[in-house]
Amino acid sequence: GVSQADQAAKFNDAIAQFQECIKLDPNHYRAYYRTGTLYEKLDQPQKADQSYRKAIELRSGYSMSFVALGNMYIDYGHANVGQAVLELGTQVNDKDAHMWSGLGRAQYSLNKPTEAIESFKKAKAINPDLVDALYGLGMAYAEIRDRKNAVENLQAFLQKAGNDVPEDLKRAANDTMARVKDVI
Repeated sequence: GVSQADQAAKFNDAIAQFQECIKLDPNHYRAYYRTGTLYEKLDQPQKADQSYRKAIELRSGYSMSFVALGNMYIDYGHANVGQAVLELGTQVNDKDAHMWSGLGRAQYSLNKPTEAIESFKKAKAINPDLVDALYGLGMAYAEIRDRKNAVENLQAFLQKAGNDVPEDLKRAANDTMARVKDVI
């Protein structure tokens, strides 16, 4: 029930508050990260990019900034840039499942399903319940026509997918399982 104008106003108010935090503490990396997420929600990718990069500059070990920046580029159709960001991120922190899952997503978007599988497998090894990794792994296995692994991971995805997972992803998982059963 909140209008887009009201939502944008609230996001802009929050940005102003985070900018006040930054004035008080110019090294507040989380304030830059949060500002980046708000700019992204306002569809201002250049400002989001600047904020995420500043957060990375201040605290390179804060994986969420790498993940957000990489995923933003993937979402805007620049998976090659997202891949570069997330590859760098995995060099800084190779223990973050979201980082590996994002890298797999970029690779899958770039028609590199075999590389994507390796990245998604690393994400799943770190966090076996990460629905993004299970979904990506299932879709990448389907792409290379590995029916058994595709179905296994997509079923695990559907079992773990909660209400916060978009319905279109659940439908895509079901459709892919049906397709691989018929075709492969």
